[in-house]
Formats: sequence, C-alpha cells, structure tokens
Amino acid sequence: MEVKYILLLIIVILIGIIIYLIEQLKKAKEENNILMSNIKMAKNREEDYRRENERLNWTMEIKKRTKKETPKEQYTSNKNLKVLIGDYNKLTVTNTNLVIESLGLETDIVQSGEDIIERIQDGAKYDVIITNNVYRGHLGGPNVLDKLKAMENFDTPVIILTVDQDKRDYYINSCGFDEYIPKPLDIEKAQTALKNVIPGLKFKKIKSNKS
Repeated sequence: MEVKYILLLIIVILIGIIIYLIEQLKKAKEENNILMSNIKMAKNREEDYRRENERLNWTMEIKKRTKKETPKEQYTSNKNLKVLIGDYNKLTVTNTNLVIESLGLETDIVQSGEDIIERIQDGAKYDVIITNNVYRGHLGGPNVLDKLKAMENFDTPVIILTVDQDKRDYYINSCGFDEYIPKPLDIEKAQTALKNVIPGLKFKKIKSNKS
C-alpha cells in the first residue's frame, strides 16, 4: 500500500510540475507576444515619423520651387479654401501648386494616393482634393477615389488631374470624379473646375504681369 501511495504521490507531483511548466510557457509566450507587439509598435512609430519627415521635406521643397516662380496672374477668391494636391512628379506638382496658390487658395501637398487617404483618415479637412491619375508603385487615382468614398461621411469634391486627353466622360461618369482636368493645369482650367465643384465660388484678378 505504501508503494502505491508513493507512486500516486510521485504522479501528482509530476502532474503539478507539468502544469507549472505549461503555465510558465504560456506566460513566457504572452510576454514574448507583448514584447514583439511593442517592437512592432516602435517600428511603426519610427516609420510614421520617417514618412512624415519625408512629407514635410517634400512639401517644403515644392513650396520653395513655387516661390521661385513668378505667376503672371494672381487672384483672390470669395471663399477661404484649402486644397489637397496629390502628385509624385516635382515638375507637375510645382506647376499645380503655383496655379492653385495664384488663385488665392491654401494648398497642402502629398506624393501618393495612400498619403491622400491617410490625411483624410487622420482627420485633416480640405475643401477640394486634386489627385494625379498615376502614382508609381502606388494606388492610382480611381482606386484612391473608391477608398475615399468608402469612408463614412466623406463628401469632399475630388478632381482628377491627368495626362489623358478627351477622357472627361470616362473619369466623371465611369469613375465618379467630381471634375476632370487634362494636364497641363493652367489658371483657366483650374478656375472652371473649382467653380464647378464649389457652388458660388468667384475669383477676382488682383495682379497681371505681362511678359
């Protein structure tokens, strides 16, 4: 009988040890998961910081390029509007920024469709969005529009700016953009498109430099 009790005691002890080891493994796994999660969060914060720095540097560069240009015409508008411009090409985005600022409007600039989506998701408010049609290695204009429209309460007018000529019907009726502008953007095209998406918008010329 004593042998049976001893064996039973040994079995109970072994079971207790196994349960303890299992609990320790679970605890170690949970701690490891927390550690990995913290590492991932730190990497994401680092990546967000890096991307935000790139965005700021990009915007500053385009603003500097714009200041070096001398617009032939400058206007004021009867509404204080903020326009988000999405374009990866420094030459064309500089021209777009120059034209929009020449109309007396405030601008913000991003390099990709994903950046446009992130700005809106982060709560940034714009009166108009002007997006390029193609972004190298990123979402195209129509895909960006679909994702924007899928957001709750999104109602900002979105204008497509593209090298595609004579495609107004496709981009507005098939894709669903609010306005279509074939590149290159100029004052007349910008005024027409903006007036079409912002009711009651008017512009007044305040400067004209003839070259």
